[in-house]
Parts: sequence; structure tokens; C-alpha cells
Amino acid sequence: EGLVANNCADMVKCFAKRITPRSEEDVDYDQLINGAKRRGLRSLKERLVSEGSMAEVAWPNKSTYLDTSDESADLQELAKEMQIDARWMENLDEMLWNNELVLMRLGNAIRKKKSPSGEKKVKSADANEDDIADELVLRKLGKAVSKKRGVKIVAERIASELGAHLAQVKGHTALLYRPGWPPKLNLDELVPGTRGEE
Repeated sequence: EGLVANNCADMVKCFAKRITPRSEEDVDYDQLINGAKRRGLRSLKERLVSEGSMAEVAWPNKSTYLDTSDESADLQELAKEMQIDARWMENLDEMLWNNELVLMRLGNAIRKKKSPSGEKKVKSADANEDDIADELVLRKLGKAVSKKRGVKIVAERIASELGAHLAQVKGHTALLYRPGWPPKLNLDELVPGTRGEE
């Protein structure tokens, strides 16, 4: 009973923060975060991951996803139209309020639908083994680039909807930062040599 009460209290607290107007309505991340502070956030993330205390959230397996099988499609438009689970966003929002720095695992958010005929055949009558190997490498590279682009686009949309800063995209993961209210992390202290001084 006490756990349920605490969870409800946390949810109400995060909701209240989201709907309460602030004096500075939107955080200007271009003014707040520079390259050194972004590196500091990434360094903090690495330390927290190695300690096992990094706040992480994974895209739900059964949720909608960005289909990258049509290479001519505009991924930006597809990402705008993509449905994002409201409960998942609520959970992420709460994690950002509580931790300020959250690692999102978005591998399931970007997929290619398999064609009904299966994989296209690479081998042709006049192709040699080197050509076949090159074609397979290019196909795998194309999939990786497409997936990373898709992850960045989906992460940018999520960051925009939650008023957060996208600090890093690495593979299928994205790092979000949003200062708490009041802020917990001092970004100046994350930058070597500044120690919080302006």
C-alpha cells in the first residue's frame, strides 16, 4: 500500500511540474549547452552505465515503429506520423524529472519490413565472389546507416515533445538531458577546469 501511494505521489508531482508554468517557458539548449558540456554529459553517462545506476528506458517490443524498408520515404514525415505510446512517454518524462539524464534504447523503434519473397538474391551469373561480398557489405552498411538515421529522427521527436536536449545518438541508443526543477546536475561542474565558474 505504501509503495502504491509513493508511486501515485511521484506521478502527481511529475504531472504538476509539466503543467505548472515556469518563468522561463522553454529552456534554450543552444545557450545552455555547448560542446564541452555535451561531452561532460556523455562522460557522466558512461560512468553511470559502468556503475549500473544509469536511468534507461527501452522502446516497447509491441509498439509502433519507423519502417525504413522504403528507401525513398521521408523518414522525418514518417516519424511525425508515428504513434508513440503515451504510457511510455509518461514513464520517460518521469525519469527525466527524477534523473535529468536518461538513456533511451530505440532499437525496436526502427525496423525494416521483410519482403514476402525474403532476402533479395545477390548472386548473378556474371558476379564473382568479391562482387557478392562487396554487395553484402554495402547492404549491411546501408541498413546500419538507415537505422542510425531513424534512431536520430525518432529521438529528436521525443526530445522535442518532452522539452529535452538530445545529447548523443550512438548506435540504437540516444541520450536525453532535461534539467529538473530545480536542477540537480550542475553542467559547469561536468566540464574539466571550470568548477562551476562562469
